[in-house]
Amino acid sequence: MFSIQKRERIANHERFEPRIATQKLILPNGDVHDCRVIDVSLSGASVATRVKPPLKSVVVLGRLRGSVVRHHDQGVGIQFAEIQDPRQPRSDLRLG
Repeated sequence: MFSIQKRERIANHERFEPRIATQKLILPNGDVHDCRVIDVSLSGASVATRVKPPLKSVVVLGRLRGSVVRHHDQGVGIQFAEIQDPRQPRSDLRLG
């Protein structure tokens, strides 16, 4: 579980639209679902999907592991297990 200080730091990463929005969302039971990445940052993503795994579920978005931290009207918010390298070009985040 992330500390409150870490959550605040994570929430401050700039969000942007990914170059390739269509991705695969892999659920804890291994089910694979198509989804659309609404926006992404170094620490997480907002994803449009029909499935809404329970909060705290560990999922894989593209190639990034994370946890479901919120539900919204279009899908879910995912916090990545590791913050991505800020020196990496934004369009090259390891989603796909």
